[in-house]
Amino acid sequence: MQNEQPTSSITSSLSLEGQEFDPEALSQITGRQPTKVWHQKVDALKGDPKFAQIGWLYRLTKRPHWSIDDAVREILDLFEDRREQILSFVKQHNCSLHLSLRLHGDSTVIIYKIERETLERIANFRCSMSFSVDV
Repeated sequence: MQNEQPTSSITSSLSLEGQEFDPEALSQITGRQPTKVWHQKVDALKGDPKFAQIGWLYRLTKRPHWSIDDAVREILDLFEDRREQILSFVKQHNCSLHLSLRLHGDSTVIIYKIERETLERIANFRCSMSFSVDV
């Protein structure tokens, strides 16, 4: 099974959101250009400290994967060697780090499991995590 190409894919994203920071400085720290940088567009939320005003997002779109664990490891591997610098930036700018997975397939084609070692890596990034399924 592992020698065959997966029939499913997963889009994974790592994002940093906060009130104010320089996206280019974060790009230099991560060594990667973002897929997207956004600024708060809703007038009622602009300047409200309860809502993020800026975000930096790096996305791997519809990558072939057999499992959630594989997708998490793939995106975290890209940032692992700069994790401490990223966490320092997050703390300095009072930001939040988030890992998001969009599953393009259901449990018949994707293994819905995250190994203990991978959970430890997620915890080391001190990020929140979300899932969505697109079947």
